Amino acid sequence: VSAADWDAVQRLVRRAESLEASTSPLTGPPAKRIRATAQSDLHTGAPRSQEPEDNGRGAATAVHGAASSSPEVEAGHLPSLESTEAGHTDSSECQTSITENAPVKEMRQHVFSAAAAQAMNTQTDAAPAAAAAEPSGASDSRKTLLVWFRAFDLRLSDHAPLAVAARAGGPVVCAFVWPRQRGRWGVHGAQEAWLRASLARLDSALRAIGSRLILRCAPSELTSGFKPGSETSLSEDSRAEADLIGGNGRLGGGLGEGLERDAIQGFVPPPPTSTDGENNALVAAEAASVAAEMLSLANECDACEVLWHRSYEPDEERVERAVSAALHASGRRVREMPGRLLYEPHTVNLSGGFNGGHWGTLMPFLRACERQGPPPPLPLPPPTSLPPPANWPASLALEGLCLAPRPVRADGTAARDWATELLAYWDVSEEKAREQMELFVHAGGLQGYETRRSRADVKGTVSTLSPYLRFGQLSPRQLYHAVKGSPLPRELKKTFSRRLHWRDLAYFHLSSFPDMPSFPIRRHYAAHAWVGDSAALRRWQRGQTGFPMVDASMRCLYATGWLHQSLRMVVASFLVEYLGINWTKGAEWFHDTLVDADVGINSMMWQNAGRSGIDQWNFVLSPESSSQDPSGAFCRTWLPELAKLPTKQLHTPWLASPQLLAAAGIELGVDYPHRMVADLTE
Repeated sequence: VSAADWDAVQRLVRRAESLEASTSPLTGPPAKRIRATAQSDLHTGAPRSQEPEDNGRGAATAVHGAASSSPEVEAGHLPSLESTEAGHTDSSECQTSITENAPVKEMRQHVFSAAAAQAMNTQTDAAPAAAAAEPSGASDSRKTLLVWFRAFDLRLSDHAPLAVAARAGGPVVCAFVWPRQRGRWGVHGAQEAWLRASLARLDSALRAIGSRLILRCAPSELTSGFKPGSETSLSEDSRAEADLIGGNGRLGGGLGEGLERDAIQGFVPPPPTSTDGENNALVAAEAASVAAEMLSLANECDACEVLWHRSYEPDEERVERAVSAALHASGRRVREMPGRLLYEPHTVNLSGGFNGGHWGTLMPFLRACERQGPPPPLPLPPPTSLPPPANWPASLALEGLCLAPRPVRADGTAARDWATELLAYWDVSEEKAREQMELFVHAGGLQGYETRRSRADVKGTVSTLSPYLRFGQLSPRQLYHAVKGSPLPRELKKTFSRRLHWRDLAYFHLSSFPDMPSFPIRRHYAAHAWVGDSAALRRWQRGQTGFPMVDASMRCLYATGWLHQSLRMVVASFLVEYLGINWTKGAEWFHDTLVDADVGINSMMWQNAGRSGIDQWNFVLSPESSSQDPSGAFCRTWLPELAKLPTKQLHTPWLASPQLLAAAGIELGVDYPHRMVADLTE
């Protein structure tokens, strides 16, 4: 990417964002007005009143903007590449979002058409003029189509952009762009390990049908202040010396001594009127660098159109806007398509008031989804072949992306390869995702879900499909229809069926409250006085609290990158309720250590755990309870130092007699820590 191209992309991105930001809060998108109303109601605890009749399509439409004009992609009903009305929608049409009303969209289209030639003056080799002369809806089957794979759609089945490109008949290039600089809620930590394995398997699957995956790094070296190696994440340097799992279990023995970086600083939330400047700067760098790299790749393979699945994360949407702006300015068509969720957030018409539940809770949302039209269509089959281009664009080797690299100590020696150890628990592939889904739905897991889903000591009580959904090896439509098609009676599958709607609900919340990952939805909770005890936080992270259910859970999380849903609630409740530590610290740790870390779901859970979310928890889970592990098998697996204790004392070893402790080879305070909280009632 030339310096001139880079400057041009940055000018376009700044122009687009300044236009969107200039919208008056009084005349601009209704989302801001309705969001303010929702926050006011949440502050008082009162249910929201019904929106006025002249508010259009109700609260959800107001919160999420007008419905997308992009067609719904159904099995056997792909949008045509020949028809502008039925098939082609440029990004400014299908990206009608909460920050862009009609006047801004019109201005934005004008800027990117009238100013493109001047802003992109390094691309004047007749490409913009030729593109402008071409009918907007036509697609030359000889032209290359570029499919942009994302970190949430790494599959061939039920992949709308790929299916459309394959149907066009012309050359298809599949690409993934990895930004070295990413926002706070981008792919980090355990997710990098999963992503690395996913990209390798996706490339193999594409090669089997005559294609390949082009890998590129976003050109962060062009970003001001960027230096190679400065992108080292929390997972790399805070774990460089860590060895949280294994060892002899004795205090100070292999339990994270010598951490090179203390990432546990006191959290000071920003005021509601400000933005997270550090994260904004990172996302701005990510957006500009990815846009520049996508433009370079499109030029290299002479792509006439770029297709991708739409994201619903605020940071990712910002990246998409930058990419779309750069591609449009170069005269290329852009097509953004649904596929990450069952229902796009802005299409759900969730009215105000109490309708079997308060605004933004599951059952009103579920009913609103069901009312909006037909159920999600059947998933699309994978393409059987993809026409290759005459010449493949340049691609990095997978190692060139430096995903989850093995950390190196200060003396140059290799530290523990946490990522490789973590992946030993998983088969990261689209085939395994389908196999695991079929096994759960048809081999007893779904049948017993209603009664056994809280059990962490028995395999198969939950689906363990969340990482595959997070990275897109399994689409939500595939799981939705697998469960729907099960012959089991409704009462045996109703709870699990709602789990997919929980996922959509989380992104509905995120669309309504974009700062949800780091700031309370109930704004007055920002004034809550949290305990800034970094030592206590570190003991929680390491599984050294002295409460076996908490410690086993945290060690399982670190070792496998996954944790049973019930146990996530146990450790979250302990951190917030008993240690008094800000829920955002838990959200950050989960984001770093979960392979299924999903910004929407993770933020929603931690907001509710911190009592600041829409559906705040009205319960506290006791760390002394054995209800999730009645047999003791879970704690014995992850706390071998306690394995010889009888099950009755296993979850509360401080109640065991000195004789029992001695017989089990345990000295509290040496082999296993004393409790951090001696009296849970205080």
